[in-house]
Amino acid sequence: YIVGRSIGYGGFGITYIGWDTKLKRKVAIKEYMPSEFSTRMMHKSDLLIANNEKKQKQFEDGKVKFLREAEKLAQVGNVDGIVHVYDSFEENKTAYITMEYLEGETLSSYLKKVDKVSEQEAMTLMMPVLQALDTVHEKGIIHRDIAPDNIFLAKDSEGNIQVKLIDFGAAKFATTSHSKSLTVIIKPG
Repeated sequence: YIVGRSIGYGGFGITYIGWDTKLKRKVAIKEYMPSEFSTRMMHKSDLLIANNEKKQKQFEDGKVKFLREAEKLAQVGNVDGIVHVYDSFEENKTAYITMEYLEGETLSSYLKKVDKVSEQEAMTLMMPVLQALDTVHEKGIIHRDIAPDNIFLAKDSEGNIQVKLIDFGAAKFATTSHSKSLTVIIKPG
């Protein structure tokens, strides 16, 4: 993979635009990098992980969960309503997931542009999400962070909108076996 610029980040990781050199296509590459435990020096590839045995264990446990969730998501790659995961691997003392690169915008961004949506449009937007959740729940995968900023309105090759659930949030709960501070997330609204 060739890693490009960052296209998103949060307290638990960074997402980059990338290029799959074997399959010759754009991909999104998500890096496991919880800011509580790790950082990177400018122009260096390896992470610096907290010099504390407990935090190192939390980082490693989270990395295992991050990769396990990627494997589960790759098994449901045929589900239309979720982002398709292609690969996962460890490198640079951390882990990465490669997935389809989506062009479009989040539901959150869309809702800021329109005054409100009709009941019919809301149903059209939510049904693919609910159908995708039904399928992934059967596989034991829980999203953990369903919100307008994790629902993506992607344009397909014909210009049609496809609703996709993104960011399944495994990394956000990577430390729950060690810390109660992340067991509940409350978002404004």
